[in-house]
Amino acid sequence: MIVAGGRLHLSRGFKENCARPAIDPLFRSVAESYGPAAVGVILTGNLNDGTLGLFEISRRGGITIGQDSTDAAYPDMPRSAAVHVTLDY
Repeated sequence: MIVAGGRLHLSRGFKENCARPAIDPLFRSVAESYGPAAVGVILTGNLNDGTLGLFEISRRGGITIGQDSTDAAYPDMPRSAAVHVTLDY
């Protein structure tokens, strides 16, 4: 799942972190499409999914938000994001 031309597109691309659709390609495409107007939010989940995509949103000046990992049912994703990305909220 990616954003291109202001639209959400589903594709049969490669799996990332054993998933398709995956959050990292979505976040990367949002970062590329919207730059500083992009917003990425990481909520509860396993492994480090979303961290690289959220980093790309941050690198391009977008807003990054992560759930408090102590409130998450599965804290891996928000914890990884907080460790590797300077979150705005």
